[in-house]
Amino acid sequence: MGEPVDPWHGDHRQRIVYAVHALILGMPVLWIGGGVALVGVYMSMLGAPAWIFMLSLMGLAGLIAWLRLSIGFLRSGRLGLLRISRGWWWGIGSGIAATLWMFGSAWYDGGPAFGGSDGTRVVGRSLLMLALGPALLPSVAHLTWLFWSARRPR
Repeated sequence: MGEPVDPWHGDHRQRIVYAVHALILGMPVLWIGGGVALVGVYMSMLGAPAWIFMLSLMGLAGLIAWLRLSIGFLRSGRLGLLRISRGWWWGIGSGIAATLWMFGSAWYDGGPAFGGSDGTRVVGRSLLMLALGPALLPSVAHLTWLFWSARRPR
């Protein structure tokens, strides 16, 4: 393996692009998805099924891990991603699993349009499902690409 990438050489543009990307797509998911996950944890304390608790914890773990990795990259560039513990990537993985489960469940239960046959609930339910995680997947892919590009030999 080659030397780690200098934190400022070539990373400045990537940081700006990622910051805009995270603000536009990530922050709404963090607030809405985090709120829904916290409601899921609360519901499970009131007697909801255990799978709601597990799914909510997986989603929270993914959101917290995404936030930690994002802060690490924005503060220290690719070198910062290399210094962060690999355990945070496991949190991202659990969040992705929760996201795909929620998205697949909505798709299966609501049909291809996420709503009734008359299409009245299509827009609202589609936006809610995007706010629960899939909109964060491009940011996660960007972080993953930055991590692996920092590891490759030069």
